[in-house]
Amino acid sequence: MVVTLNALIRIASVSLLLVVEGACGVPGAPLHGEPSREHLIQAVRSSASGRTYTEPVTQPRSQSRTCTSVDARTHRHGCAVAGQTYQVMVPVTTTETRQCPTLPGPDSNWNVQAQGDDKWRVSRSGSVWDVEKLSGQQVKAGTGFTAGGFSFSVVPRQRC
Repeated sequence: MVVTLNALIRIASVSLLLVVEGACGVPGAPLHGEPSREHLIQAVRSSASGRTYTEPVTQPRSQSRTCTSVDARTHRHGCAVAGQTYQVMVPVTTTETRQCPTLPGPDSNWNVQAQGDDKWRVSRSGSVWDVEKLSGQQVKAGTGFTAGGFSFSVVPRQRC
């Protein structure tokens, strides 16, 4: 097998290129270092995207009631005779599913504070999220998100 010097140079340059590209952000390559403010905000935005929550809602509903003899004697509720029915409004509580709002992109209303090694508190308009950069540890279902090649655990301190 005859290998020319040009072929060896091409092989060496391709190998070097793969090593350099892998370290500089080829998709799927692990990133090291500090994520940017934008990466942290994007992780929070991804965590809220499509999320829903349930909320108790109380609404008035009409309910039929039967007149008693006391109601008929005093004409309370418009009752003329016992056994007649009348309508009253009563509060009824149900549960509704709501969609979390879409969070805006990075702007000056976002606040990012370091909380320790690879941990941040991200806040905006009274809402707060605890964000942690992951390095191969197990993630609770629904809390792991990727932004800018980094993996994060995002825990909201409110519904969304």
